[in-house]
Amino acid sequence: MNDEMTYGPAICRPLVTVITATYNLLASGRAENIRQSLESVHSQTYPNIEHLVIDGASTDGTLELLREYEQKGWVKVHSAPDKGVYDAFNKGIELAQGKYCVFLNSDDFWHDPHGMEMSVHLLEIGRGDFSYAPATYIRPDGVEVYERDPDVGAFFCVVPCNHQTMFYRTELLREYRYDDEHYRLAADYDLTTRMLLSGRKGVFVPLNFTTFREGGISGDSGLHEKELTQIYRRYYGPIIGNEAANGMYQWEVPARLLTSIASLVHPDIVEHMKRNFEVEPGRDAAMVTLRQKNEIPYQLVYDRVEFDKPVIVAQQAFLRLFGVLPLWKTVSRSNGTLKHYLFGCLPFWKRVVRGDGISRHYLFSFIPICSYKATRC
Repeated sequence: MNDEMTYGPAICRPLVTVITATYNLLASGRAENIRQSLESVHSQTYPNIEHLVIDGASTDGTLELLREYEQKGWVKVHSAPDKGVYDAFNKGIELAQGKYCVFLNSDDFWHDPHGMEMSVHLLEIGRGDFSYAPATYIRPDGVEVYERDPDVGAFFCVVPCNHQTMFYRTELLREYRYDDEHYRLAADYDLTTRMLLSGRKGVFVPLNFTTFREGGISGDSGLHEKELTQIYRRYYGPIIGNEAANGMYQWEVPARLLTSIASLVHPDIVEHMKRNFEVEPGRDAAMVTLRQKNEIPYQLVYDRVEFDKPVIVAQQAFLRLFGVLPLWKTVSRSNGTLKHYLFGCLPFWKRVVRGDGISRHYLFSFIPICSYKATRC
């Protein structure tokens, strides 16, 4: 690791524990993925790292591969049977010696060596409970699919950020822990939701340093919908009813939920929520305002929504054939970027709206086609 510290004084170098769960990686053809992941941690410029690899008693040669890196002093390997990735994460939390913990899956890696350095620096000066950042998503074959920006202002109905970008205070993880009894896929979202609803403070890291490899259990859309709906019912059902909670997977959010959770989350998160929603002044929180962009760049349209009517949170729209095959996906960003994907993954068209009123259009999301400037009298 590079000992050069770019962010903050030497006193801001607390130990950070990286936790990676593994099991029979060679049998599934993922040897190169884990090597890339381990080497990306070792390449970080931050000098004070403990990397724990929690193995589920692999029998295919994975342990022999891991021992190579253990002999180099890069990792500490702990191998024993477990109940899955979240059980392994909980074991790692108990073993962690660092002030902060971060979870890096064996298929994922950090493509920017300054990611940990910047994350810890911002956590220290911001006194945050956890951090989050943008991420790049790739297919199993390594082809980049898209970049994703965090959206903590809509955490109540969408996964707010990529889990591999998040650094947590270890003492809090020991308090909250992963619910490995109820979730196989969404325990990280459940944990983040519990932290946010108890007023914990998040710190944004403005650096895309994480690459997430799609596939595996994370690609099980049916299980994803089931477990997220379970989370909605668990935390929001008592407020809005289970029937309304079931519809939140489609981003149909009863307006009264917003004012209820706004009183629970940290004020910084409330500010993020206000980018999309705003309680109307002088109405005793009886109304909320949904902020939407129309065809004129950055002109806001205010649409009053009655308390018992659904509010649509426009994040992603999918068109599927036979309800399964992805044909078209539209992703709207809070920074004015609108992307369209053919077959749900092939970037086809992108429109970027700038604050100066300039709108640019790109074919295949990178070939500039045209631009224009919208002006108002």
